[in-house]
Amino acid sequence: MKNALRLFTIVLSISSCATIFNKKYQTIDIYTNKPVNLEINQDTIPYAVNHHEVNVERGRENLDIKLFNDSTEKDVVIPSQLGISYWFNFYSPYLTGFLIDLTNPKRFVYPKTLYINMNSLDNDYLTYLPWEPGTRMSGISTG
Repeated sequence: MKNALRLFTIVLSISSCATIFNKKYQTIDIYTNKPVNLEINQDTIPYAVNHHEVNVERGRENLDIKLFNDSTEKDVVIPSQLGISYWFNFYSPYLTGFLIDLTNPKRFVYPKTLYINMNSLDNDYLTYLPWEPGTRMSGISTG
């Protein structure tokens, strides 16, 4: 039993965090202020709603999102970033985790939540849901 625990500790300490903890695909919630159809990397989701939950493959490439409905069309580019699990490799002995994760696309992440204002002229996005005046936020008492 002690040998199995020792072996497990050694394997875990010389392996990479992103390879162990991240999945090949990541779920992203995309919110808009108008019902829209969605196209991600030439893959179309044909129904128009305000909230899309999509699974995308992690990678170095930017995520190209096209949102459209009858009156509006918007193209948004979401850059990939190195995830926090990649930086946990700093604690691996001799920094071997960085070397292992160097060729693995699991080290990249996209924002988990995107809000895209279809009324805006810019092709930008928010990584949080904005509070709109006149709406009630759940969990907050108004009086």
